[in-house]
Amino acid sequence: MRGHGRLRALPAIKAAGEKDWRAWDGWLKLTHPAEYRGSGAKIEVSASANANLPVISEEKLRELQEIRRRLLSGEKSG
Repeated sequence: MRGHGRLRALPAIKAAGEKDWRAWDGWLKLTHPAEYRGSGAKIEVSASANANLPVISEEKLRELQEIRRRLLSGEKSG
């Protein structure tokens, strides 16, 4: 019975597939589920980032700024 229904449906699906590819897609998914339905598995991806920046004191910041200023101006240190 099932084979007879398949034989009757196949020409109609093929004809419909000439106008709309989804007819063929549906037929493939129904008749070959392992190959065309997918595994049904879902993949979820998430990401997070944390920027750990160095923390320096105001005094160290001023010291580094002064060194930078001297280097840019061409002054010699010490």
